[in-house]
Amino acid sequence: MMGGKPRFAKRAAAPVAEIVKDAYVLGMPGGLPGEWSCVMAILRAWVLAFLVLTVFYWLLRVYFRSTRREALEKRFEAEGLTGDREAWVEAQMAGYGRSLHLKLLWLVYILPMAGIAVTVYLVNYD
Repeated sequence: MMGGKPRFAKRAAAPVAEIVKDAYVLGMPGGLPGEWSCVMAILRAWVLAFLVLTVFYWLLRVYFRSTRREALEKRFEAEGLTGDREAWVEAQMAGYGRSLHLKLLWLVYILPMAGIAVTVYLVNYD
């Protein structure tokens, strides 16, 4: 201590919005203080994972629907059905959107995001 004053004065805890504003808007060197940089890194990872999983989800969804449609077209030809093939395929595909197969596809989001959350918890709070 010099002159009776502490060298490092205690700061009151700042709200999250103020910390983020200080770090990013004002260009604070060193980024966010302490644990907030870890929280922001986790959030960035979650957002990136969500975007990648969204692309993966839609690719799988399109692939599953196209294989189902192809199987229905082959069935139409194999059974020797008469009439409009496209209308018959569309009628059969109407219920496919509510099938368990497509509902299970949501696990593409749930399992990796839950895995990230469990990993973060076990690494930081155990």
